[in-house]
Amino acid sequence: MMDARVPGGSVVDGAGLEEGKQVSALSDLAAHVRKCYAEAKDAKRLVEQQMLDNLRQRRGEYAPDKLAVIRKQGLSDLFLKLTDSKCRGAESWIRDVLLPAGDKPWTMDATPIPDLPDELEMMVLATAVQNGMGAQDEDGLRDAVRAALQEDAEERAGCMEKLCEDQQVEGGFRNALGAIIADVVTLKAGIMKAPVLRNSRRMTWGRDFRPVPDERVGMFFERVSPFDLYPSPGAVDCQRAAYVIEHHHLQPGDIELLLGVDGFDDAALRSVLDEFDGGSFKWLDVSDDVQALQRSEFENDTTLSGGPASEIDALQFFGQVKGQWLIDWGWTGDIEAGRWHEAEVWLVGEHVIKARLNEHPLGLRPYYHTGAVKMNDQFWHQSIPELMTDCQDISNASARNLVNNMGMASGPQVAIDDGRVRREDQNDLMYPWKVWHFKPNDAGGSSNPIQFFQPNSNSGELLGVLNHFKTLADELTGVPAYSQGIANAGGAGKTASGLSMLMGAAAKGIRSIIYNIDIDIIEPVLYAQFVWNMLYHDDDSVKGDITIKPRGAAALVVKEQLQLRRGEFLASTANPVDMQIIGVEGRAELLREMVKGLDMPGDRIVPSRQEMQQRMAAQEQQMQMQQMQQMQQPQQAMPPELLPDGQPAGGHGFNQF
Repeated sequence: MMDARVPGGSVVDGAGLEEGKQVSALSDLAAHVRKCYAEAKDAKRLVEQQMLDNLRQRRGEYAPDKLAVIRKQGLSDLFLKLTDSKCRGAESWIRDVLLPAGDKPWTMDATPIPDLPDELEMMVLATAVQNGMGAQDEDGLRDAVRAALQEDAEERAGCMEKLCEDQQVEGGFRNALGAIIADVVTLKAGIMKAPVLRNSRRMTWGRDFRPVPDERVGMFFERVSPFDLYPSPGAVDCQRAAYVIEHHHLQPGDIELLLGVDGFDDAALRSVLDEFDGGSFKWLDVSDDVQALQRSEFENDTTLSGGPASEIDALQFFGQVKGQWLIDWGWTGDIEAGRWHEAEVWLVGEHVIKARLNEHPLGLRPYYHTGAVKMNDQFWHQSIPELMTDCQDISNASARNLVNNMGMASGPQVAIDDGRVRREDQNDLMYPWKVWHFKPNDAGGSSNPIQFFQPNSNSGELLGVLNHFKTLADELTGVPAYSQGIANAGGAGKTASGLSMLMGAAAKGIRSIIYNIDIDIIEPVLYAQFVWNMLYHDDDSVKGDITIKPRGAAALVVKEQLQLRRGEFLASTANPVDMQIIGVEGRAELLREMVKGLDMPGDRIVPSRQEMQQRMAAQEQQMQMQQMQQMQQPQQAMPPELLPDGQPAGGHGFNQF
């Protein structure tokens, strides 16, 4: 859970600082972080309330005040989980696109025109001058160098892609992205934190397959709960915000693991452990108690308002701080005391356990967020529960009234004249063959002492209202019922092609959500991962001029249809004219895409580009050798062609007698 950045920077534990100066520095940093947290939390209260309402709506629970009113009437408290159905449908649809089995939702390619380094440019010019080349020859040499650079860049891009994919597999990228998809659909934002570097223990196998525990720094990808992130008021995203604060829920063991980690203050960590003393260290705003109770009901499925007894609150702050504060705290880097610098500060109570400059070259924060329906100039966006709040409320009201009306109209109502019923028979029990005893009518009339009447059933009208708003929810959310296979589409949906057209039209709403995740989370996270590898990875063969291409929105094209079109194109180009155009290498590229779409081992079926080039070079060399052998052999006269009877064929000489 904790960040432990290895490269760059150093922090001392403050033991050598003057006592008064150190306390003042800690108070300045702590006061600044506390002030920012207080204003960010106050600006987020309405957002938190809306997210809690979204969670209740999806879980199928009424707000406490509304539930009290319903129960006071003594009527049904039925809640249709229409929102949960739409959210589950949207989540599964997005996961099928962004988290396909055996594939990834992104790729890395070399830039179309890689930058030519200055030393290679000078080498080209020097070679041209030495060989007396003209301008045309010089351009040809430069093009050859660029072609070689392009090939090298493609190889480096492939190596970088494999490295990033391996880091994501080991760092839990798929699990984090799956949880973020649920947040995007249900809450007002989905947030990923990456790359997070921390020590992790792994099991390796030594000689004779003996287990050897190994501890090393690994790269991880984490989902941050929208309830635990506090951007500055008026922020649009995490990078342009004045500051961003994350609320961590730590255990004592997490604090102990930070002892000795570069960047953290051991003295401050020990002070936190001393003050903790086995009890809870929840020092943040007391109004969090109500929020913690409500959140725990949804996230942890428990009603313990206090949370774990050993929980320690910690704030991780990314934003501007004064350089003098960092210098007084013990920072030894090159900073100006009078300027504000982008920094990372960890605060537990009054103790600053970490304070250092942001080590990213561009000063970026490791937080990336997006939403389902983005609102301009807003940090928090709309989600599916908010889009269908009215439909859910009216559907609930229709369902409650339908149940109540069905109960009222399920049998006749009975009216009894108590004045004509004997006292010993006055009760509300009714059963077959019951005998009633009546007194004579004092008024002398002949009125019936028992009357039956049937209440009207309005189930038809209520069902019509319910079905109408369920259909309206399909339009508002962009997740129609037939996309989940639970309803008959009707009309054009009765045919396979018509249903495919309807699915394609319905995918436009989901495509916008996938596009948001592509652009706001997958692409910047990959870029941050790429920058870290370029800066700190030991293998230089993976470094190069690379572009990142998310492909989630493009993957909405059904794979079966895409494979069908590829097969048709492959068959239509299987002719000599097209083969002269695309060549053997182009044909191999088509086969690679076909094999990849079939989830088959492409490297075992279709040779790689290098193998293809080696084969073509070997074939060309073999043809040249055959031509040379034919030229060296003396030409021999061809024997005359003979007829079946042994006579020369027509046009040839014949024996004369």
